Amino acid sequence: MNPKENNLIPVPWLGVGLAFFICAFLLLPVALRESRPADTASATEVAVAEAPPAPVFEAPELEAQAAVVYDLATDTELFAQNPEAQLPLASLTKIMTALTARETLTGEEAVVIGEKTLKADGDGLLKTGDKWSLHSLLDWTLVRSSNDGAVAIASAWEAVAEARGENATSSADFVAAMNARAKELGLTQTYFLNETGLDLNEEVSGAYGSARDMTRLFATAVREFPEAFEATRYRELVIDSPRGSYKTKNTNSEVETIPGLIASKTGFTDLAGGNLVILFDAGPNHPIAISVLGSTQEGRLADVAKLVDATLLYFKAKNN
Repeated sequence: MNPKENNLIPVPWLGVGLAFFICAFLLLPVALRESRPADTASATEVAVAEAPPAPVFEAPELEAQAAVVYDLATDTELFAQNPEAQLPLASLTKIMTALTARETLTGEEAVVIGEKTLKADGDGLLKTGDKWSLHSLLDWTLVRSSNDGAVAIASAWEAVAEARGENATSSADFVAAMNARAKELGLTQTYFLNETGLDLNEEVSGAYGSARDMTRLFATAVREFPEAFEATRYRELVIDSPRGSYKTKNTNSEVETIPGLIASKTGFTDLAGGNLVILFDAGPNHPIAISVLGSTQEGRLADVAKLVDATLLYFKAKNN
């Protein structure tokens, strides 16, 4: 026998060894996993187990037909109930009245109250010949929700537009400007038939829109002209004029109970029921807009209070 042949491994045994090596390599991780104590978890499993659940916005029960809570800081809706439902707006209309006027006028223009601006369904406090600055008239109109004030504002806008040669001679022109602005802002469910929001008759409202549209409209109006809506934060308003002092209460009687309130506007008619939109700070520089439509006169206040509480609880859970 050739001595060199004793150093050779027969081919069949080489295949068996190779197969054994491969099996051992493949089965080793399984054996290691099975040998791990049952109560020992991987780092990934521990991290998943310890991660707190994502906070949930606890939706309260509302009287309103529609409502939205809109986070301006993140441009997200925290809560929405029938957000696109097209409903009567009532005096939320006056938000667009104020925005349209201020985007054209400075706020310092003198507005003289004429007979044609005093309507039978007005509040009866403004008098023919009264002279107001537009800024003061806006305060009065938004805080008291004055229909006479809204008509006077529209007339002042038209007078300035006509003087500029823009051929604005009737309230329909001002309302057309309101509708044009709504379109520019992408308020797809919103349109106006008058500047007050008063019902035209038993079946037709003076304006229609959605809860989603109203949060965005109010956010835009207050962001562009915060001074025009500042007075809506307060329970009472006193305005001095050459004919004496005018004093009125806010139609939102709960303004002092809303933490961090920035601005608010109410609305109520037979067709609309109770509407309310507010802007408040849920934290430093963290504005939140809330709108409720189709509630009741008292229910709108309770609905907004519930949504404010739910918002604050949501952020408390999120920040913990």
